[in-house]
Amino acid sequence: MATYTNLGIQQITTGAEAGTWGTVTNTNFDYFDTSIVGNVDVTFTTPGTTGTPNALNVQDYAVSDGRNRAIRFIDGGTSLAATCYVRITKNGITTAPYFAGYYFVRNSLTTSSLVIFLGTYNASTNPGVTVPNGTDAIIKCVGGIASVLYTKPVFTGLTVDGATTVTGNTTVTGNTTVTGNTTVTGDIVAGTLSAGTTPISSYLLSVDSGATLGAAYIKSTDAGAGGINFVFFKDSATPAASDAIASFRFYGNNSVAASIEYVRLTADIADTTSASEDGTFKIYTYKAGSLGERVRYSSADGFYLIDGAFRAPDVYASTTATSANMVMAASTGILQRSTSSLRYKNSIADATYGLTEVMQLRAVTFKGNADGDTVFGGFIAEEIDAVAKLKPFVVYDAEGRPDALNYGSMVSLIAKAIQEQQAVIEDLKARLTALGG
Repeated sequence: MATYTNLGIQQITTGAEAGTWGTVTNTNFDYFDTSIVGNVDVTFTTPGTTGTPNALNVQDYAVSDGRNRAIRFIDGGTSLAATCYVRITKNGITTAPYFAGYYFVRNSLTTSSLVIFLGTYNASTNPGVTVPNGTDAIIKCVGGIASVLYTKPVFTGLTVDGATTVTGNTTVTGNTTVTGNTTVTGDIVAGTLSAGTTPISSYLLSVDSGATLGAAYIKSTDAGAGGINFVFFKDSATPAASDAIASFRFYGNNSVAASIEYVRLTADIADTTSASEDGTFKIYTYKAGSLGERVRYSSADGFYLIDGAFRAPDVYASTTATSANMVMAASTGILQRSTSSLRYKNSIADATYGLTEVMQLRAVTFKGNADGDTVFGGFIAEEIDAVAKLKPFVVYDAEGRPDALNYGSMVSLIAKAIQEQQAVIEDLKARLTALGG
C-alpha cells in the first residue's frame, strides 16, 4: 500500500511500482517543484462562512491548488461584499492529519478581507489568520493551527486609517493620487523637497491653529533674496491657442449646504507662435446662480471686462471732468462710453423743455466737502429735480434721492433755449423791418 508525505509526495516502497517507477518518480519531482516554487490564482465566487468555507486542498499524488507555495486569492473583479473564509485541508479531510508548512498569500479580492484556518473554526481558540484586502502575508500551519509570520500592504492602492509616522525619507518614483481628504493637524516640514530637478529648500507647510484659525500658509526660512515661487508647467507636445495651463478654484457652501465654486482664476495660452507668444488671465465669479467669466487680461488685447462694464458702486461722483466720451451711469456706478448714434436709441421725440426751464436755473459757485478751498461752478441737483421737465438730467442714488447731474446732456437744454430765443429775435427783426426800421 502506497504512503504519502505531508506534501502529498508518494513514497515508493521496495519492489513497488515495477515498470512505472520512473513515471512516479518524475511526477513526484513535478510535485516537489510545485511545493517549492509553484504559484496559482484561486478565484472565489462566494465568500463562504466559518461553517462552510472555501477549500484550499492538498491532495496526495494529484494536482491541487493547496500544494502551491504562493497563492493569490481573487474574485474576478466582482466584489463579494463579505469576509471570505478559506480552510486548508489534506485530501479534503477537515480533521487530523493536518497539513503542515507555510504559504505566501496575497489578498487581491476587490474589497473583502480573507480568513484562513485549519480544522474547525473557533473565534477564541482557532480564529485562523486574517489577511486584509490588498495585503501580502506569510502563513505558518502547525498542529492544525494557522498563524501569521509576516504581513505587508500591497501598494497598488493604500488606505491609511489612523496616524502614520514616517521617520525616514520617503521616495515616490511614480504618480501618487489622493482621491479623498487629507487632514494635517501639525506641521509638514520638507527639509529638501525636489520637484523634478528643482529643489525647494527649507519650506514649511502649516495649518495655523492660532489666532488665524483655518489659515494655511507656506513659509520659507531661506535667508536669500529669492521668494517662494509656484510654477505650473503644462508640458504639452502639441500646445495650442486657448489651452488651459492652470486654475485656482474657490469653493464654499450655499444656504442649503450645496458646494458652490464661487471664484475661479485661470491662466490660458492665447498664442503659441515662437517670439509672438501671448497669455491670458481670467477671473470667473458666481453670479445669479451660475459661474461665468467676468474679467480678462490678455497680453495681446490688454485689460477688459467680459460684461462690458466697469462697476464701482461706492464711487462718489467727482466734480472734476474726465474724458468727454466716458460717463458713470446713474447709481450703478458703471463706467461706460457715452454714445449718440441712432443705432442705440428708440422712442425719439422733440424735447419740450427750453428757454422757460433755463430761466429757472440758478447758477451757483460752491466748495466740495472733500475738496478743500477749491471753488466750483454748477447747479444744485435738488433744485433741478424740482423742475418737472428737467428730471431727465438728474442722477438719483439707490434711495431715489437727487445725487448728481448729467451735465453733458444738458447741452440739449441750452441748445433748445437758444433756438427759442433766436426765434424771438427773428420775430422782432421781422417786426422792425415791417415798421421801416
